[in-house]
Amino acid sequence: MKPHQIIDWTAERVAELREKAKTLTAGEIARGWDVTRNVICGKMARLGITRPDAPIKRPKSPMPTPKIERRRILAPPRTKPAPPLVPQQLPIQVPLRPVDIWHLTSRTCRYPLWHDSEPISEKLYCGGNVVEGLPYCHCHAKITYPGRAT
Repeated sequence: MKPHQIIDWTAERVAELREKAKTLTAGEIARGWDVTRNVICGKMARLGITRPDAPIKRPKSPMPTPKIERRRILAPPRTKPAPPLVPQQLPIQVPLRPVDIWHLTSRTCRYPLWHDSEPISEKLYCGGNVVEGLPYCHCHAKITYPGRAT
């Protein structure tokens, strides 16, 4: 269809529009005249043509749409409770001397003892003696690696 459609609105065409508006929708009239629905709606508005209050009865389609049967999916019964999402916390041993990042060495525990909201100057690490091959002390290694024997 053209971007700006022009119809020659003669008296006969207007009378035909008034008659068709009684039984057809604006879209059906537009398809019959090969114009857009907006062209028909605009002309009907300018002429003051109103649609009937009752909706137009359309013949039903030959094949009714099938109804979709919904089935409720049941979860299998649980035999034992689900494991917790977060590993159970072990009692944390308070470090003897928490250290800042500048005093960490390869032999000190690097487990963070701060929250994100704290300023960088107050962010401390455990500082305890590490387990061989791990960056944490015995207590923090159990928290960080729960399934690993330390």
